[in-house]
Amino acid sequence: MKKKNKIYHLTNCGTCQKILGSLNTEVCELQDIKQNAITEKELDDMAAMAGSYEALFSRRAIKYKTLGLKDKKLTEKDIRKLILSEYTFLKRPVIVVGKKIFIGNAAKEVDGAREALASPTPTPPLKGKGPLKVNSHPREGLKKKMERRRINPL
Repeated sequence: MKKKNKIYHLTNCGTCQKILGSLNTEVCELQDIKQNAITEKELDDMAAMAGSYEALFSRRAIKYKTLGLKDKKLTEKDIRKLILSEYTFLKRPVIVVGKKIFIGNAAKEVDGAREALASPTPTPPLKGKGPLKVNSHPREGLKKKMERRRINPL
C-alpha cells in the first residue's frame, strides 16, 4: 500500500532531522532528495500545490550565491530547471499531506504539518482516572499528599 503523505528531506541536515523527530512520520513516505532525486512529475505536483516553483526555491543555497543567481532575474522555468539539476535549491523539508503542502522550516509550516499529520482519532481517556491535568506541576500531587499526612496539633 502506497502512503499518500510524503516528506522530502536531507538525511544529513540537522534541521530536517529535528523537524522529522517532532512529526508523526509513521504515516509518511520519507525521501532523501540527495539519495533519490525528485522527479519532474513530483516537482510539478509540488509546484501546483504551492502555487509556483519560486515557493519551493531556496535562496539560502550556497550555489545560489556562488553561481551569481542573486543578481539575475529568474523565471519559473529557470527555477524549475535549477531545482531539478541540484537538490540544494529545494527548500527543505517539503511535507506533502494529502493535498496540502508545507515548505521549509518556518515554525508556521512545521506546526501546520504537525497538525495535519496528527492522529485523526483521539486517544481514549484512561478509565477511572478522569481527565488528565495538562498544566499541573509534577510535584503538586506530592504536596497535597504530604499535607494530608500531617498531623494537626490540638
